[in-house]
Amino acid sequence: MQPHPLTFEVSQTIWAIEPTYLANMVRTLSEAKDLRPIEQQARQTYYSADRVSRQFLSAGNVAVLPLRGLITHRESLLGLLFGGTSITGFRAAFRQALRDPSVSAIIFDVDSPGGTIDGVPELADEIFAARGRKPMVAVANTQMASAAYWIASAADEIVVTPSGSVGSIGVLTAHEDLSRATQMAGIKQASGFAGNILAGIFAHSGALDY
Repeated sequence: MQPHPLTFEVSQTIWAIEPTYLANMVRTLSEAKDLRPIEQQARQTYYSADRVSRQFLSAGNVAVLPLRGLITHRESLLGLLFGGTSITGFRAAFRQALRDPSVSAIIFDVDSPGGTIDGVPELADEIFAARGRKPMVAVANTQMASAAYWIASAADEIVVTPSGSVGSIGVLTAHEDLSRATQMAGIKQASGFAGNILAGIFAHSGALDY
């Protein structure tokens, strides 16, 4: 059985995510026989949800911005299969809340294991730079892990619900030995380099052996 293409994407991504969640993602993709039947439906559901994430929820004069599920930079197949929030969508809602004169405070409603690091430091810097314009409170409701904690820590204050959990700080990457699978699929990988030193490092390390 050929591995799902997303298995390669996961293995080539640097994650700021709760390790168990990443392990479950890898296992799900590794054991998936055919995800195509549900991909189209998932795309429609995810894109609809992401459009909603670009608009904040109102509770009186308080803007509530959900930060939930797997965090990805933009709308992606990973996000739609596993559910989550895109950085681009969240940033759009955040900027809208800052501009809206009827909004006096902003709450980040966080329930996320984290996600990719792409776009996360930029969003966190933007939130931090907005301190003083409007009060910003991040609520762990209930999980605030890794990339989600990175983003939430830029707010003025973090509040944790009684059953909430906060932490899992750090980055990691997933690796699977797919050499046998690619060989069976008839895929041969080759790399090109500009510079003899770098090429020599990879050649001697066995990184190009398939």
